[in-house]
Amino acid sequence: MRATRAVLAAAASPHPAEHFLAVRMPKLSPTMTHGSLHRWLKQPGDPVDTHDLLYSLQTRSLVQPENAIGKFAGSVTMLVESSDINGYRLGRLLRHAAPTPLPIGELLAILCETPPEATWLATLPEPAVHAFAATHLTHPDRHMTYQAFTA
Repeated sequence: MRATRAVLAAAASPHPAEHFLAVRMPKLSPTMTHGSLHRWLKQPGDPVDTHDLLYSLQTRSLVQPENAIGKFAGSVTMLVESSDINGYRLGRLLRHAAPTPLPIGELLAILCETPPEATWLATLPEPAVHAFAATHLTHPDRHMTYQAFTA
């Protein structure tokens, strides 16, 4: 019980929740259930603006087999389409590049508006970051939109 209270206390942000945005594993097709984070194209502290390339994924398939016109598995690069994130920066990576499949909706990183917010995120233990995301980054109107490019 103490660990839970300590985690929640650490997750209490001195910054407004609307200054943060969750980056989650996107669902790129109706049949996609998992994806692997191939590589980050930005590092913590880097600015993230509309039309920036943020990360790439590895997928098994992007289309249903009956609709396939060739093989669409492989690397997919995610371009940010959200227009309301200009001036944000990559605050904290929670998942690093690895071949391990991650489920749709998995928290990959958190964007923030200011350098002090990025510093605050960097000092939190990972359980507190996840607690912060679970309690503050759940608003349905606050999400990233992407455009996917296959290699």
